[in-house]
Amino acid sequence: SDLDKAAAKMLAPLKELWLALSQASSYYRNKDYVDDNYAKAKALHEKIIATYPLFDEASMSFNNIMDQKAREIRKAEIKEMKDDGRIIMASMLQCVDAAKNMQDILFEQDITSENLQELNMDKFRPVYDDFVKYLNEFEKVSADEKQIKKEKIDSYSITNVTNGLKSVKSSASGLIERYQKKSKVSFNPALTSGTPEHFDRQM
Repeated sequence: SDLDKAAAKMLAPLKELWLALSQASSYYRNKDYVDDNYAKAKALHEKIIATYPLFDEASMSFNNIMDQKAREIRKAEIKEMKDDGRIIMASMLQCVDAAKNMQDILFEQDITSENLQELNMDKFRPVYDDFVKYLNEFEKVSADEKQIKKEKIDSYSITNVTNGLKSVKSSASGLIERYQKKSKVSFNPALTSGTPEHFDRQM
């Protein structure tokens, strides 16, 4: 499978990298650099510098395939839940899936509070709109007492999930607003609403 091929491609540079790092650890721990005037240190450094990009590229490919597989699994789970009449659970998972898709876009584009203006909003906004739509649907179906009893869900859990999803929505909305206003961040990004770092915390 594609996943197996990607894993195999990642394994070779991973082994080389692990070996070089292990040797470097032992080298410095035993203070062998005193004996060879850092000759091996230079060789290991060159090995690590040359190997890491190969591992990084292969691991990104592997992670992308894993993410795609995860999306396919979540999509199948949502369909199965709907078919089984678990409407509330299916709706909740749709929200989580859309939120994860927003997070993936930020990660794939390497977006932080420092380069927020580089975000491709044409990709992010439609996924955000999907999330808002699914959240509205979740709030509607999770208010159906008959459906709640049918799925045997307690109201406390629904309240917690709803509050969590609303926090994600608020953070994503703030991110879009900050992007539109080109607002700068002067405080800890993880604690500042409307930043990718804050969004990650809500997730």
